[in-house]
Amino acid sequence: MNSGNISIINGQGTNTATFYFGSNFSGGNISVIGVGPSNCYVERNILLCGPGPSECTTYSLGILDEYIDGTQSGANFVYLQAGGNFPSGTTYAWTIKRQNGSIQNYSASTSNPRQVSASISNKITEATVTASYQDCTRTVSKVFNCAIPDMDENGHFECE
Repeated sequence: MNSGNISIINGQGTNTATFYFGSNFSGGNISVIGVGPSNCYVERNILLCGPGPSECTTYSLGILDEYIDGTQSGANFVYLQAGGNFPSGTTYAWTIKRQNGSIQNYSASTSNPRQVSASISNKITEATVTASYQDCTRTVSKVFNCAIPDMDENGHFECE
């Protein structure tokens, strides 16, 4: 198994060593053999090099109220947007619930805002988005007070 490159930065031959984990490091074991009367042996499993839990808590995620409505121009889609401070390269997976109870899943993509199918006769009532960046994953849901699209069959806005 190739777990990426590891090298000793400093401290070889001393009781304190610093290691470098390459960007392609995906986990593995580090073994240390002590020299001396006891010739001790220690092994530690390093799971992964990447953002830890403390870095993940700095990312916020939300679903914005504003959306781009393609149904006003006769198209059958809207764009939903995840807000927050996740960096470029984040993937967003969406789950959409409609008035009739049906659920649609949109696989993870870096597209944000995300185009989703829409219908005046079966509006979006709830959306859930999962943002994933490296080892950080967050999920939020939003129930829309005004179902999307918010125009009725006669072209009047239901919620203003």
